Amino acid sequence: MTAHSLSWTDVALSALLVLLVLAISSYQRLGLERSLLIGAARTFIQLALVGYVLAWVFHARTWYWTLLCLAVMAAVAVHTATGRQEQRLPGLATIMGISIAGGSFVVLAFVIRGIIRPERWYEPQYVVPLAGMILGNGMTAAVLGVERLAAEVRQRRLQIEAALSLGATGRQAAAPAVRAAARAAVLPTVNAMMIVGVVQLPGMMTGQILGGASPAQAVRYQILVMYMIAGAATLTSVSATLLAQRALFTNAHQLRDA
Repeated sequence: MTAHSLSWTDVALSALLVLLVLAISSYQRLGLERSLLIGAARTFIQLALVGYVLAWVFHARTWYWTLLCLAVMAAVAVHTATGRQEQRLPGLATIMGISIAGGSFVVLAFVIRGIIRPERWYEPQYVVPLAGMILGNGMTAAVLGVERLAAEVRQRRLQIEAALSLGATGRQAAAPAVRAAARAAVLPTVNAMMIVGVVQLPGMMTGQILGGASPAQAVRYQILVMYMIAGAATLTSVSATLLAQRALFTNAHQLRDA
């Protein structure tokens, strides 16, 4: 069975759903019209451009273009994660860079070289889509972890300062806050694993089935995706919270303003 090919006319027809949301927002005075129009326009432009770029990269099939794609994706993820933080920690961009790029690429390398094993390690058909999923979820986990850590430290400030006054190091005093932050960052991924396939059919599995793959093959890939997302979310969130914890204290183990 072959997949149904969509034309740009079909895509234009799907925009009627956006018009429906606009009408509902206007009627109910939700105030979403401007944001929705901008979001719909950006969705169309960004995805159309990405589609053409990826088609060219897939055709080129060279290692340097694949690595360039990964570098751009990682840079955008780090920039976005840094910009989302209200708490401007010292070295925040470095923290996000190490945690997001480091954790994500470790997982990506394991999946590509250890599981999928394409003929060429830089095969963009596999590397680019998987990297996008890993980086996106890793970025979200890192952002949640650092945000939650800052909130936990504010709430536990008296407790942390009491521990410091008794001789604890910054790492020891902030350990409960770090654990709570890392757990909160990974919990959405764990919850998604609980309901996958029962409440929700994930995007990759749905896409493969629509593309003509057998449900059994689509299920295997989706299990792989869920496991790699869990690994990436854990690595990035734990590393981000540990690095952010160090930034919250001075070299003399004094708590900075959080």
